[in-house]
Amino acid sequence: AIGSSAAPGVLICAGLDPSGSAGFLADAQVVAKLGGRPAGVVTALTVQNTTGVISARALDPAYVREQLEFLLNDLELRAVKIGMVGSSAIARALGAALGLMKVPVVWDPLLYPSRSDVALADSLFGEAFEALAPRVTLLTPNVQELAFLTGRRIGRLDAAIDAAAMLAARLGAAVLVKAGEFGGDASVD
Repeated sequence: AIGSSAAPGVLICAGLDPSGSAGFLADAQVVAKLGGRPAGVVTALTVQNTTGVISARALDPAYVREQLEFLLNDLELRAVKIGMVGSSAIARALGAALGLMKVPVVWDPLLYPSRSDVALADSLFGEAFEALAPRVTLLTPNVQELAFLTGRRIGRLDAAIDAAAMLAARLGAAVLVKAGEFGGDASVD
């Protein structure tokens, strides 16, 4: 049954979109609809609605770490979904917690949301990437995030494919690029 204790536990670490269109609430809904038991911690708060994000604020990293440690002492988890991290300090706390687990980790880095000009990571994102990258099984950047992570300019689909392959080799993980802008009405992820 959905949400039952027999359902596989999925840890969600993400920002809170008050509209429920993205972030923690949306991830929890997807996990539940797929028969999993969502659990997790909110890493950041946002001011947003269904049209976009206007600001974001990371939560206290020590509190996020304490929540994670206590939660992981109680639940058996089968997978992890990371969204907006909020800060490099939170990424380090997540990386340390994930080091204690042997489960698949999906990370949607959320540096640049699709419907906003607001950057959702601190200036030390490189440190956050280093803390989480060794734990990631699948990375799902959009094209703007892929460009940032690889230092490449990406104006065409073939450039996105090449950059994703380079990043996958560097990470030792799969990379799925959300490249909707290259497909018009069709998905070319």
